[in-house]
Amino acid sequence: YLSLGETSSLKAPSLPSEPLQRTSSLNGRAYVAAGQAVASLHTMAVLQAYQADLLKDLDKGQGLSSEEVAELDCTTDLATKQAATAMGRAMAAMVVTERHLWVNLADLGKKEKGCLLDAP
Repeated sequence: YLSLGETSSLKAPSLPSEPLQRTSSLNGRAYVAAGQAVASLHTMAVLQAYQADLLKDLDKGQGLSSEEVAELDCTTDLATKQAATAMGRAMAAMVVTERHLWVNLADLGKKEKGCLLDAP
């Protein structure tokens, strides 16, 4: 979809039309959001390994102090919130991209497209 013939050898390839440029931008945002979701899942895995170590200490009869229990709760909350945020952003980016593609594939005038794209 890159228009290589229309650009000089000194410039980077460019997208030929405004809708394609917009679609490319939206796909880039969706890609970043999906990457953040994957990173948050990795963080959850690391925090769960840490939680497992704390629970092993509890199982060995050493018990957990109230500070360690609070830390365990905090890490669980952090992991869950970050995962939910990242996945929500990824889903929102994909919805916006899908709406943009639908509007551009429909046979609508520029004014109607603008109204639809600005809708919540």
